[in-house]
Amino acid sequence: MTANRSRVPGARLRASPDRFGVAALSVCESLILALKERGILDDAEIHGLLEDVSSAHRNAAADGDDPDLHESVAEIADEIMNGGNSVRLLRKPGRSSTGRMP
Repeated sequence: MTANRSRVPGARLRASPDRFGVAALSVCESLILALKERGILDDAEIHGLLEDVSSAHRNAAADGDDPDLHESVAEIADEIMNGGNSVRLLRKPGRSSTGRMP
């Protein structure tokens, strides 16, 4: 008997581990926006947080620790910092986003 992967609970999660990363990024962005809306973080603090993410991953790339991965993460943080939203960036590669963060 051959199992149909689309009917096996959790099969999509096992089939595409990148979905975990996209989900995690979306959750983090939502948390940042919620903290901003409640006045806990301001635009400068959010910008600094994203700069830290970008810098840390560029340093990791320079150290030779999976440079393609870390450079991609730094570029995503830069895009978000420059007015993007990761969900919109993922849906429409190469287009500017209408949602701004921060």
